[in-house]
Amino acid sequence: MNKLLRPATSRRAVAALLLVPACQSPLDSPAPPPVQHYTYAAAAPDRALRFPADHGPHREAAIEWWYFTGHILTAPAGAPAPAAGPTRPAPASSGPASGSQPASAAAPEQAGAPASPTAAPRPNSSPAASAAAPEQAGAPASPATAPLPDSPPATSAAAPEQAGFEVTVFRVSPPGGPLLAAPAAARPAQASFLSLHVAVTDLTGRTFRHQTLGLRERLGVAWVNSDPEHPLQVRLPGTTVRLAADGTFSLDAELTDAQNAPLAVHATLASPKPVTLHGAGGYSRKGDCPSCASHYASFPHLRGTAAVRSAGGERRGPALAWFDHEFSSGALGSGLRGWDWLAVQLADGWELMAAQTRDLAGRPARLAGTLISPRGEATALTAAELALEPSGQWRSPHSGAVYPARWRVKVSSAVHPLDAELVPKLADQEISGPETALATYWEGTCEVRIDDQPAGLSYLEMTGYDPLHPPRL
Repeated sequence: MNKLLRPATSRRAVAALLLVPACQSPLDSPAPPPVQHYTYAAAAPDRALRFPADHGPHREAAIEWWYFTGHILTAPAGAPAPAAGPTRPAPASSGPASGSQPASAAAPEQAGAPASPTAAPRPNSSPAASAAAPEQAGAPASPATAPLPDSPPATSAAAPEQAGFEVTVFRVSPPGGPLLAAPAAARPAQASFLSLHVAVTDLTGRTFRHQTLGLRERLGVAWVNSDPEHPLQVRLPGTTVRLAADGTFSLDAELTDAQNAPLAVHATLASPKPVTLHGAGGYSRKGDCPSCASHYASFPHLRGTAAVRSAGGERRGPALAWFDHEFSSGALGSGLRGWDWLAVQLADGWELMAAQTRDLAGRPARLAGTLISPRGEATALTAAELALEPSGQWRSPHSGAVYPARWRVKVSSAVHPLDAELVPKLADQEISGPETALATYWEGTCEVRIDDQPAGLSYLEMTGYDPLHPPRL
């Protein structure tokens, strides 16, 4: 939901704009042209989303993101281990990368395209279920897969977790409007700024590592597009994200952290459930104004296999993941401090998305959610049917920000009542540091508990808790 962030302006860029030739008198300098701002298309309640086309980029929108969060599970006893695919070679192309920090300290900026000397092999087994959906408008139809069981699937949130992972791509349109193609500079038409976030939580090694990379779209180096064979394709140095026409997602991210240790995520995923539209047909309100909204779609139950590598080692196994895609041109509105978002995958086959914005005093400002049944039916939840209650505190040793230590989630809807607690599996899963390109925030894997017993898995995002680096709404 929730990632309506704007990349931080480079101090170098600001300094360059302020420089004038020393020999030129200010009196002789022509007046600078007025700053032009371009108005991109706002989210609209009457827009019908059509898939698979709307999984791709929307360059008429100011900001957009594709968000994967997932859990690598422990295979059941006696089950064969996921087959190891060939090690993917490090890419030859290069581009600027910003820094990450290990769990113990903030890290400086890392320049150049990261190499991957010991990349995690990509799993080559493909899930049988397909996320492919026919071209559709409004409420999604179920993809052409086998009938969904009412019982929990084999790749269940009840299985023990080895590691969590996040792969996120942000696309930000130029504030002055779409750019013309510049072949000499290898710039495609309507080039955007792309920002990549990759994070791995190793629960065996008890480590959390992350990295970010950002650059303007450039032919052969960094781009996002869509075609009939691949409704979504993203390419950045060291990273490829694809959605094939048959509904299979493939994630291949190979970076290095600030200590030059490998940071890799490889996954092959597909959904047995149809796409979920949040809000009213995918029109998701974030504030009081009509344009304070996004178009928001998810696959909340991706299954498959994954392998990750970080400073904690290599983990591989069956995977359960969640995919979000949002695009918008509106801010969240004034008087807001941040937001909290959670993606709950219960062991009984249900999922819950819940999100709230907070005002300057830290009080909930707007709250909404979606329940998804084992068969994929979505039920929108109002603020009267949903409650998020933080408890305890955890202070980051990196930023000094103070976050809630855990959350209680209550759903009063008769469709699927819930009273659960979200407990982080590792306290320190904060993405921070001076060169993270986006605001400091906490995002990580959590255990879901009901009556103090394990009942599922969740990813949780908390922003706006660092007063020195607030999100730019």
